[in-house]
Amino acid sequence: MLDVGSGVGSFVVARRRGLQAFGIEPDRIGQGGRLSAIEIASRRQPEGVFAVAEGESLPFADQSFDFVTLNQVIEHVSNQRAVLREAARVLKHGGTLYVACPNYLRFYEPHYKIFWLPLLPKLLGRLYLRCRGRNPVLLDQLTYTTNSRLRRLLQELGEEYALIDTHQHQFLKKCAAGSFASGRARTIGRLTRLPVFGPLIRRAALLFLRVTEGGCEMLVQRKASAAGGLC
Repeated sequence: MLDVGSGVGSFVVARRRGLQAFGIEPDRIGQGGRLSAIEIASRRQPEGVFAVAEGESLPFADQSFDFVTLNQVIEHVSNQRAVLREAARVLKHGGTLYVACPNYLRFYEPHYKIFWLPLLPKLLGRLYLRCRGRNPVLLDQLTYTTNSRLRRLLQELGEEYALIDTHQHQFLKKCAAGSFASGRARTIGRLTRLPVFGPLIRRAALLFLRVTEGGCEMLVQRKASAAGGLC
């Protein structure tokens, strides 16, 4: 397993539970810190499982990992397309890529934990943060990401990679089973099964989900090679 943007290594400690896990992180010191995240991670597990690297250029051979994660990372890189292509490159046939990030169509900024207009221009965002007494330096390091943008970038990987939007998948599964917890959601689920208007209602519900969901969560599976089995 490879964790791209492993930070201080919290996710990679799963290696202690039997997984062969590795992490990469740029060697940068955050504001007010004395150690970089990769230095802290290496102190937690001094076994050579962490490497100083950037997602745009992973120091691993093609098809090296069964599972690659980018958990709350993709919004922090400027060249998202290059990072995703690198993650896909080191993924084995039959392996899975997991990508999760905030949804910037919400009225909330999760890093500053404050009210935020969707896709607020950075210039206005910096002014807004200063008015609230917050340091805007992190804002310049963020790339606004939405469900549609992430989906489009992942689809660009090509036909060799199958995409699953986990939130959409769960929604459609609950619609089919009628297993929503709330009465309102169960009503919507029943409406999506109507013979004529059901497909239109389902599309509208999925669009609403993409706009309002707290975060995006995608799985990408690299299809098994023609030779069969995992590499």
